[in-house]
Amino acid sequence: MHQVPQGGAATHILAIGVGRYPHLVGGTGPRLPDHQGLGQLTSPPISARAVADWFIANFNNPGRPLSTVRLLLSEDSPQPFMNSKTGLVIPVPSATIDTIADAFKAWKADGDTYPDNLMIFYFCGHGIANGAFTALLAEDFGKDTANALDGAIDFYRNRLGMNRCKAKQQLYLIDACRTTTDMTVYAEDYAGRVFVQPQTKSAGNLRPVLYSTLFGQQAYGRVSKMSYFAEALLAALSGAGGDESQGDWRVRTSSLHLAIEANLTRKANAGIATAQISPADDLITFDVHYMLAPPQVPVIVSCRPLAALAAANLRCLLAGALLQERVPANEAWEISLPVGSYDFEATFPGGQYQPGRRLGQYVYPPERNVPVEVAP
Repeated sequence: MHQVPQGGAATHILAIGVGRYPHLVGGTGPRLPDHQGLGQLTSPPISARAVADWFIANFNNPGRPLSTVRLLLSEDSPQPFMNSKTGLVIPVPSATIDTIADAFKAWKADGDTYPDNLMIFYFCGHGIANGAFTALLAEDFGKDTANALDGAIDFYRNRLGMNRCKAKQQLYLIDACRTTTDMTVYAEDYAGRVFVQPQTKSAGNLRPVLYSTLFGQQAYGRVSKMSYFAEALLAALSGAGGDESQGDWRVRTSSLHLAIEANLTRKANAGIATAQISPADDLITFDVHYMLAPPQVPVIVSCRPLAALAAANLRCLLAGALLQERVPANEAWEISLPVGSYDFEATFPGGQYQPGRRLGQYVYPPERNVPVEVAP
């Protein structure tokens, strides 16, 4: 999809989105008898495509510039990918287990070129799990009815295999369910194909994993839209995950995780999404993306008590000047503001409550909640 030789340490992306499953419920091929109730998905191809596009269009890491982006998609109606930097329209390989194996090995080989390379792996599609073992299902999962898991990625052991990779910085983003099934429980820790021989001995590789959901839980997508995790990920990379602790604005692995969690929690609290918690394994901090400007920060303005929201006129001010205003509505007010200090007011045209103010509220990533205290 994207290749720019760098001649030194660089960043290499492998993004996979699997929505078409011919051998699961609703598929076009012979159905796997032990299908576990799994069916077709529309969100993963959209999510993986958006992730690949974001890195090509926006990624900035001076010490590790973007070199390669590999994208594999299985979608009901395959579409080419338009590279926003080159303008080229490119056919996208399907995400079968053999194609994934080839792409993973090529990705690992790129990582071997320089120890300071940054490797980023994103998968969105069906996932099933048992304890530490997660099977990420490729398009042809279930094609072999005698060994359905031959069409799955053994994520745990392939990640161990990446201990063999010379690239020290590796980030894994797993946007998939981690529900336990009979298939994984009775498979004696077999979870699919291993592309790189596992190695428990590490040469100091940093390999954090950000999951879209807890073990045993589901992750959620939306029909013909990005998954909630992908949306939170891109919002975090675009600014909500900003960190100024090193003297300039960067997105680091730790701040990325914090911003994703905050985004998912906010959506759940607002009733927009089903609650899901994004846990992490081996969350070691390193820099991912350097921002070219201070971030815009999500700000959620509400009233305390919440019952006052329906009658409240909410205002945001900077140095006494009105920036934004919202008329009464029965929900919290969500806006985006640059990092800085602001004042917030709640007034009541109908006189139901006394006005309230919150002065000098400092807005900083990943988000800021501002409940304005009011009294009847």
